Amino acid sequence: VIKITATGGVLSNTAAGTSQQFFNDELSAIVEAAEKMGRKVTAHAHGKDGIDAALKAGVKSIETGTYMDAETTRLFKKHNATLVPTVLAGMTVVDWAENKNFLPPASAKKALEVGPQMQDMLALAWKKGVNVAFGIDTGVSQHGKNAQEFIYILKAGMSAQDVIKSATM
Repeated sequence: VIKITATGGVLSNTAAGTSQQFFNDELSAIVEAAEKMGRKVTAHAHGKDGIDAALKAGVKSIETGTYMDAETTRLFKKHNATLVPTVLAGMTVVDWAENKNFLPPASAKKALEVGPQMQDMLALAWKKGVNVAFGIDTGVSQHGKNAQEFIYILKAGMSAQDVIKSATM
């Protein structure tokens, strides 16, 4: 698997935001090169423009997916792609911004905008039939707290059986 950053990230110390970072032809070239090597591409992506462009280019998995909408859910299904929501990462950086006060101002602003959106995004994705896989961003969340992601996924409306399936299949 080759992982790219299709959009800006929350902890990037820049005010550039969470929008698309690659041109569409660059995304297509990355996917094409990966396919030549027998690999799939996954993308860290928050902004709708970057998520949609990545899916249209053939990216098979989106990590985060924060600002997807109903149109984006159709693209997930059309391209047989999977969402890895990483809600724990979003909620962790919200805590950092609200309580720890050690994020740079641009990152703190993005954390407070992105984090709360993630649970609603997951609820929409699940309701619209997007394939969801359990995954966390342990580079952000505290190691040993991984199971908290199960709770966030349950709160988004998945059944306990579906949450376990998303983590094991």
